[in-house]
Amino acid sequence: MADYFKYQKSSLKESQETDTFSQIFSPENSKKFLTEENKFDKKLSKKNLMKSKTLHSIESKYDLEDKNFINQLKSNNELLFKATKIFNQLSLYPFKALRWQCQIHSESYKYHTTPFTLMPVFYNLNYYGFYTLWKGCFSMAAYNGIKTIIESILAELTTWEKNTEDVKKTEKLYGHISLKMISSALTTPILTAVIYESVQSGISQENFGLVDLVRETYNRITGYRYNYRTRMISLWSLIIPNSLYFLGFHFFSVGFEKIFLSLINLIKQIFNEKRRTSSVDEVEAEVVDEPYTKALSELFSYFSSTFALYPIETILNRLMVQGTRTIIDNTDNGYGVVPINTRYDGFFDCARSIHETEGFLGYYKGFGTLIIEILIGYAIMNFGKTVALRIFDSEWTTRSDMKNMKNLMTNPIN
Repeated sequence: MADYFKYQKSSLKESQETDTFSQIFSPENSKKFLTEENKFDKKLSKKNLMKSKTLHSIESKYDLEDKNFINQLKSNNELLFKATKIFNQLSLYPFKALRWQCQIHSESYKYHTTPFTLMPVFYNLNYYGFYTLWKGCFSMAAYNGIKTIIESILAELTTWEKNTEDVKKTEKLYGHISLKMISSALTTPILTAVIYESVQSGISQENFGLVDLVRETYNRITGYRYNYRTRMISLWSLIIPNSLYFLGFHFFSVGFEKIFLSLINLIKQIFNEKRRTSSVDEVEAEVVDEPYTKALSELFSYFSSTFALYPIETILNRLMVQGTRTIIDNTDNGYGVVPINTRYDGFFDCARSIHETEGFLGYYKGFGTLIIEILIGYAIMNFGKTVALRIFDSEWTTRSDMKNMKNLMTNPIN
């Protein structure tokens, strides 16, 4: 009997233990256990986050001067590349003026689609003096400045966005297009005066200035002093194609800039994967390479857009100088002058006449000057990068030396 009672007690204990075990590891209790464990893990993760944040704040406080120094160097390099861009426009202006002369010269037998045929012409034009190649340079700068001012005024008076980076909705896009169209339409008379001044031969002894630019623009708007020139294209028939040309040029430039920016970054990424990069290389990439890449993509986008719309530019330039008694330099050999006596009835008549009399390459007369502009502009941009790298190396080494000296003074070696 005693053994029987012992057996009953042991079985009761085992049943109680199994019941408690099943209660503890039941799905409800296991869920509670998991939730409590997750809460505990979350508390630990929060503590670790707080620790990492404090460490990050300490590091940010420690590197605050370095970050300010890097941002200052980056802004300085952005200004440097903007100055390089302005210098590019000024130094390459003679090739632009020569390109306009080649486009306007409808009776030339040399098309100058390559740079090699342009060298003798460029050399012979120096016979008329240094000013021959720079006619209209300051007028062109005034035109760009006036156009920028008009766009800024329109952006202030309306809700239209001036920059494409700020256009994020379709409504903003329509306003941006309207702003570009109106600014191009209002500056079309100034552009006709600038092109007339730029392509005029130096032998004509006409000295243009800003006052002459204003007077010529006023005469073109009102038609004063031009009534007897029957073959002149009216200004109102030039406004729409000129505005559409600059609108297309703007959007082509934005698209090509994004394409070239992504391509340059992809090439850099491929080459950087093959070599080890240090902290100095990362700072150099942020301070020098980013502004340089942006400036280089803008340069390539400008030339790509000019190439894409080159035939339209040729047609517009011929229509703008028709009937103005323009005398240009002989672009075949650089000696003598040639009068412009074209008789186009409009945009489409000019396009048809060029195709019939000069062929398809007639739209691309003077294209060799654009190739020269690309090469020289790329060289100037790389010179600007070399200057930026020299400044970065000298500033960064002096900065690191000063920090090392400060560390030695605060923590002297015993």
